[in-house]
Amino acid sequence: MSNMLRRALSVHRDRIKSAAAEECVYVRSRFSIKVTCIPGGNLGAEADNEYEGRADIQIADFLLWIDELKIGDQMIEPQRGDQIIWDDKLYDIVPGVAGTSWRWSDVRETWYRVHTDFRKHYVSS
Repeated sequence: MSNMLRRALSVHRDRIKSAAAEECVYVRSRFSIKVTCIPGGNLGAEADNEYEGRADIQIADFLLWIDELKIGDQMIEPQRGDQIIWDDKLYDIVPGVAGTSWRWSDVRETWYRVHTDFRKHYVSS
């Protein structure tokens, strides 16, 4: 890849981050870290099941920068069971369509696209 294209991609990523990014909290077990995220659209859906009940499902994807996902000095990958707190809401990280909890969101592999399911409204203590 040429240096000019590399610089253009870097400027593009920086502009997206400054224009659309917000602060959220990434939670794994007893650890929580503040990270920069770009929340995706919420997709509300209702699903029927075999017991004639309905489930209200709210799915949202988040973009997270890989270099910010650290516990201590250890880089981590998003995984099922982790959570994201954003806009006073708690989201559980869940597998997406491909069965994984995340996928790369850019060709340079600098952002995770994390799949989540809204769990509840969050009240900090």
